[in-house]
Amino acid sequence: MPINLQNAAQNWAQGASSQLASQKYAQNTAGKGQLQKERSAQAEQSYAAGVQAAVQNGTRLRAVQAQDPSKYERMIQSKGIQNRAAGIQAAGPNGWANGFAVYAPIIDQVVAGLPARTPDGVQNVMNRTVPLVQALQNAKRGGAGGGAYGGAVGIPSSRGMFR
Repeated sequence: MPINLQNAAQNWAQGASSQLASQKYAQNTAGKGQLQKERSAQAEQSYAAGVQAAVQNGTRLRAVQAQDPSKYERMIQSKGIQNRAAGIQAAGPNGWANGFAVYAPIIDQVVAGLPARTPDGVQNVMNRTVPLVQALQNAKRGGAGGGAYGGAVGIPSSRGMFR
């Protein structure tokens, strides 16, 4: 069944902009500086390889050049930690949907072709998760993505805090 982008965008905007989501965000990020420091050192080699691949592929440059330069300034002024929920509400469902829209058909296409689940969890990851991750990475590296999060391009990255 194809992803209903309008329903998904509305659900995201309502849930992500709620007071509960902001409270969970604050709880889940508070006091994580030491953990970030420890995990950052552990992840450095993987991070360097990813950055090098992005440089070789020109991923960042293409993505930045595709953006409206004034968008960055507008997003900084209108959104931020203190305005997280209000910023998400101001962007509305389309703020999320515009960034995700390029990935929805890719997900739909891959999911439609996935084999049935098996009792073996590892085999399920290889057969069902890996093809989805590969397709999304290929789309991201190919320049898909329009900026789901205030000027960020492509699939949001969890680099740093939540390694």
